[in-house]
Amino acid sequence: MTKKHSIKEPIIFLLCFALLFTPLAHIMGMKNLFSSIMNTAHDLLLNTVFYLMAIIVLTSAFGALLVEFGIVRLLEKIFKPLMKPLFNLPGVASLGALMTFLSDNPAIVSLANDKNFRNYFKKYQLVSLTNFGTAFGMGLIVITFVIGQGFYMSALVGFFGAVVGSIVSTRLMQNLSVRIYQKMLWQIYSKKPTKIK
Repeated sequence: MTKKHSIKEPIIFLLCFALLFTPLAHIMGMKNLFSSIMNTAHDLLLNTVFYLMAIIVLTSAFGALLVEFGIVRLLEKIFKPLMKPLFNLPGVASLGALMTFLSDNPAIVSLANDKNFRNYFKKYQLVSLTNFGTAFGMGLIVITFVIGQGFYMSALVGFFGAVVGSIVSTRLMQNLSVRIYQKMLWQIYSKKPTKIK
């Protein structure tokens, strides 16, 4: 079934387009306007998109090497003691942070679907795991990109901000999850709910 197209849509679009670009073309001149658009697109593609692609390829390869030679497991053991006091998560959660930091956000989803990995978590903690992992997603790629632009201190401040933000958001999500689970148990059993596991 084909969608009926109204004549209003193209007319409204053309009017909006004209209202946006006519004043620019009048002030800049048509030649300068098109030249600016093309130069901006060219610069964006070459100096940002391809640069990021190169960083992603290199950091992915580096991340794979860290996993292959056991560096990730070593880092997991180092960060394990920090998980409970900071994030109220079991030590194995540090593996999720490291995997997302070295690659991207979906790494935490694959871990969360692993039955053996899930057994370490209480129900309300498991809900916050995805939020916790995505706070570190693409961390290595972003830090490498920012440092590559010459902003060393900015990279450290950004990473520190991501850690603090993940602590706050993970704890908030756990508090909300506990309340929701308690309410659900109250409705199911019609009595004071037992402690959530």
